[in-house]
Amino acid sequence: MKWSPAIKSILNISEAANLGIHALAYMATLGAAEPVSAQQIAEDLHVSESHLSKVLQKLARDGLIESTRGAKGGFFFAKRPDKLTLLDILVAVDGPLPVHGCLLGKPLCTTAPCRLKGLQDRIAEMVGKELGKIKLIDLTLKPAQKLKTKRTS
Repeated sequence: MKWSPAIKSILNISEAANLGIHALAYMATLGAAEPVSAQQIAEDLHVSESHLSKVLQKLARDGLIESTRGAKGGFFFAKRPDKLTLLDILVAVDGPLPVHGCLLGKPLCTTAPCRLKGLQDRIAEMVGKELGKIKLIDLTLKPAQKLKTKRTS
């Protein structure tokens, strides 16, 4: 089925959220209990270390990961990767899922309530539920055998 650009844009993931998903999937793929540096993640993913660091700090503030300083410092999971969902990551980076404006792209209902609002609300709810079902561990490149956190969650 060929999708129109409007349908494709229903789920518009920010660059920062995309980076967060990739960074955490990378960390989960490593399966390491030791901290991973932002520099290592940035080099392996071929992304800006500065931008990545900002995203990782957002994830840390939301409690998905933690960080340690020093020569052997870096980031590690605060919560088990098999418990984290795409929705958790998106909300940590970008805040709650937005309720988009007019489903038609340009409001036509200037004098009456929008007749498509119910549909729009149901679509937003379905997207949220589906993102909440997709576990971070499902995005790893290989099954990590020993997924550990520094602290038990």
